[in-house]
Amino acid sequence: MKNLLAFVLMCFVSLLSANAQYDQKALGILDKASEKYEKLSGFKADFVYTLNNDAVGTSAETKGEITAKGKQFRLKMNGQEIISDGQTVWTYQPDTKEVYIDKFDNVVGENVNPSNIHNLYRKGFKYMYKEEIKVNGKPHHVIELVPEKASDTNYYKIQLVIDKQDLTFSNFTIFEKNGNRYLFDIKNFQPNTAIADGTFTFKKNQYPGVTEVDMRNY
Repeated sequence: MKNLLAFVLMCFVSLLSANAQYDQKALGILDKASEKYEKLSGFKADFVYTLNNDAVGTSAETKGEITAKGKQFRLKMNGQEIISDGQTVWTYQPDTKEVYIDKFDNVVGENVNPSNIHNLYRKGFKYMYKEEIKVNGKPHHVIELVPEKASDTNYYKIQLVIDKQDLTFSNFTIFEKNGNRYLFDIKNFQPNTAIADGTFTFKKNQYPGVTEVDMRNY
């Protein structure tokens, strides 16, 4: 469960670049994008999640959807539903009709997750502007984040692709040391959408026959 969130809502490489730095151009763009997301009342989006590893010939793709507001999120992906109110995380597995309950910091913490991709750069990363590219005919910034303490992470780089005009994230890719690449391609981004009360809590009465597995005291 923890690894899934570390990769999602995503939730998030080549060898550590010797010229990775605190690039002021990258910082300016990241600050503006972060400010935009912080001002949103919430957002919804669909995404396509792709895992590739050229060395072992692995390639897999799945679709997901995310609703988020601040640290709160509701994520559907890989047949699971992951819900958090910013303090508790519920991970529901429909195949077994089980929901795992844990503390937010135990599951998410400072890992890459759907609620923090826009401000992840603020702590523990160097950042570097790489290039400008076209995505669907529109100009985008490409910025790389490199962990300051690479030994503490299983990835060595995160690549962010940000729309130059509206400063939204079009996609981001996590590069792991074992050769895995996790691409989150964001589709149908809907800012400031109305979010119903109770969206970010698990309501047991809506899941008949569910078994709760409380991990908070382990």
